[in-house]
Amino acid sequence: MSDISMLSARLDSNQDLLSAFTKSIQYIQTKKKSDEHERKYIKNVLSSILFALEESLNNKISQNHNIEGRSILRNLQSLNTTKYKKDWNVYTQNIISLSKKINNDDLVLKTDEISILNDIAEALDNECDQIFNRMHG
Repeated sequence: MSDISMLSARLDSNQDLLSAFTKSIQYIQTKKKSDEHERKYIKNVLSSILFALEESLNNKISQNHNIEGRSILRNLQSLNTTKYKKDWNVYTQNIISLSKKINNDDLVLKTDEISILNDIAEALDNECDQIFNRMHG
């Protein structure tokens, strides 16, 4: 597979994941009750990214090869340099805690947890932009 094909496949995968991730965040914010199928879908979408980030934060190789945890973390850190510069370690611990919470089927999220998910969505969006630019640069 050529470099452009690999980048194109990665961009397509990331865009699909970003779309599902943002829809899941919106759903959590607007719906107070959901059926079991919806909860399972939302948990799987959010967990897939959060677990990849958690693995990267723990210096483990990601089990999900479709998600570049380290790259998303770099984007997340650059987005949040002014916001979390002094508290990056606390912020990353909050990501890990959020990952565990969602893994335990707890989808009742606080405002700061929703904020973290929105930050991650923005970082994933930046990842998509970077891949697109590499393809056309």
